[in-house]
Amino acid sequence: MLSPHFGEICKGTLIVHLMVLVCVIYTYFVNLQRKADDPKKREYHPFAIILAPFTFILFLSLGIFVLI
Repeated sequence: MLSPHFGEICKGTLIVHLMVLVCVIYTYFVNLQRKADDPKKREYHPFAIILAPFTFILFLSLGIFVLI
């Protein structure tokens, strides 16, 4: 059922993947600019920037699998 549209699904997933990556990088750099005593400052590990988009793809794939 989804196989004829596999190319479009891959393109859409890649676009969402890039949007998530941009949001994660932006959040990380905004957080770096906060002062040390700011209560909104979080401690993000740099590996989280690399890991976040891949976990999003994993959760998206699992969600599609559950819906099917």
